[in-house]
Amino acid sequence: MIFDDIRCFPDRMGYQEALSGVRELCVEHLGEHLGGQLAALARPAFDLKPADESSAAAGLCRWGGPALLEPGTPWPMYAGVPLSLYAVLDVGALSPWLGDQIPPTGSALLNFFFLDPETGSTEVPKEASGFSYDDPQVCRVVPADPQRAIEIAAPDPAPRFDRIPLVATPVVTLPSASSYDCDPVLNSLDFGNEFEETSLYRVNPGWLVVDKFGEDAWPRYCVSEQGIEWGGMSNQAFGWPPIRSYGVDLLEELSPDEPYVHLLTLGSTDLWEWGDGGIVRFVAPAKALWEGDLSQVRANPDDW
Repeated sequence: MIFDDIRCFPDRMGYQEALSGVRELCVEHLGEHLGGQLAALARPAFDLKPADESSAAAGLCRWGGPALLEPGTPWPMYAGVPLSLYAVLDVGALSPWLGDQIPPTGSALLNFFFLDPETGSTEVPKEASGFSYDDPQVCRVVPADPQRAIEIAAPDPAPRFDRIPLVATPVVTLPSASSYDCDPVLNSLDFGNEFEETSLYRVNPGWLVVDKFGEDAWPRYCVSEQGIEWGGMSNQAFGWPPIRSYGVDLLEELSPDEPYVHLLTLGSTDLWEWGDGGIVRFVAPAKALWEGDLSQVRANPDDW
């Protein structure tokens, strides 16, 4: 693996070293012209796993538990129903690796809330029980100053999840080239004369990256060099979203006119699970996010 001690967060020099290995892999399988372009899209991220005796949590990063909010911050609601606290990211603990991906909130804690579909209470009004995932109000990301934040438990009837500290392993991510649900950004690469001998890729140029790189080379590299469990259920903070098997419509909706930014993906594990091995992903339009507007964050669950 690139980093043997995942409890130590490498600096930007470490990222450049890791990025060099990714670039070599891209060029090996796609050639200098196309492989160099793909490598240039790389973004730093963190693979998230529950902490144990051998691996310490990344600062205050965790799944579930009470929210970490500044005094006086109202609990996020939807149609009078409290959202559930899903996760907290400690950006300050992650920032040495993130570089220019650090959100404008700086080293703040980020609380990720969502209207959990299991809020099966008779107190839930009809307009909340029939909510649409297209409504940005069903999710919320609330920042908090780590020096001022206090633990606030979710009010009833929001489901409460057990607190699970999270280990954050620094990784390098690329736009997903998983199956034919590849990230639309791959279609924007300059493929040169790659299509001269076949018309297959003219419909969707990104398929060429899938066939030559994404179905074998990149998954093997992620497992062997980055310690990422491959299979579509990754938990990941920042970077390009893991495996595009889920949430495709939402990402395609955000990407044509404005780039999206991936904040967090949570997949089912042995410790928390929803639906048939489902996931929930939090993304935001880049312009809004970098202007500090977290109200535009969208959540997209799948297989719940």
